[in-house]
Amino acid sequence: MFTQEQKERLVRLCMTEAELAGKSGEDAFGALLVDKAGAVVFSAHCTKLQDSDRLAHAEINLLRHACKTLHTQSLEGHILVTNAEPCSMCMSAAIKTKIFTFIYGTAQGRKTRPSISAEMVRDHTANEVTLVPNILAEETREQIEYWRNTNSAGG
Repeated sequence: MFTQEQKERLVRLCMTEAELAGKSGEDAFGALLVDKAGAVVFSAHCTKLQDSDRLAHAEINLLRHACKTLHTQSLEGHILVTNAEPCSMCMSAAIKTKIFTFIYGTAQGRKTRPSISAEMVRDHTANEVTLVPNILAEETREQIEYWRNTNSAGG
C-alpha cells in the first residue's frame, strides 16, 4: 500500500486539519480521503460546535462532502486517513460508503461512548477491512490532549 514515510505524511496532513479544529475551539480531529496513489482528494476537520451538530466529526464531514461533491454514495477504492482511531459511528459510516482501508494515528482508548473500537467494528462487518493504526501515535495523542486541555481551560 504505502511506505511508512507516506503514511506519516498523510497523518501529518490530518494533524494540520486537526489544528484548524483545535484553534476554533473544536475537538482536534482531522481526516483525509486519499486515492490509492496517496493523493489527497478531500480533507475535513471536526465542526461539532460550529455546526451545533454532535455528528459533525471530521470523518462524517469528509464523507458527506466527498459523496455530495462526487455525486455518489460509493467511495470505493479510497482510503480514510485520520489523526485518531475513528469512533464506531465514523467507521460504520465509512464502511457504508465502501471505504475499507483506514490509516490512523493514536488509538481512541476507551474515552468514547459507546466504547466500540475500530477492531470491533471491523470484526462485525461482512467486508474485508484493513486497519493501519498507530502512525505517529504519540504525536497525534499529544496534539489531541493539548487542544482538549487548552479548549477546556477557556482558551
